[in-house]
Amino acid sequence: INYENWASAHIIDASKWDIARQCGSIENAPTYNELELLHTVFNSLGWPSSPSFPYLSSQQCGMDEGTGAQDCSITLMNKPGLVTCFQ
Repeated sequence: INYENWASAHIIDASKWDIARQCGSIENAPTYNELELLHTVFNSLGWPSSPSFPYLSSQQCGMDEGTGAQDCSITLMNKPGLVTCFQ
């Protein structure tokens, strides 16, 4: 858990997220289930936490840090996202 990086999601042509490029491979991005497991320790890890900036899963669904709820309707136009990559 101490070997993760996080950053604003990489964007191509201001139109789509490129999580695979950002993480080196889509396999290095967490699934939504993995984000659910990490949700309870976001704050203790020192990760930025804001309902305005959901963490994106490898399926490009967002997790609201406040509630832990999944949101697959987010887009670049309505909400920026954060990405964490596993090493």
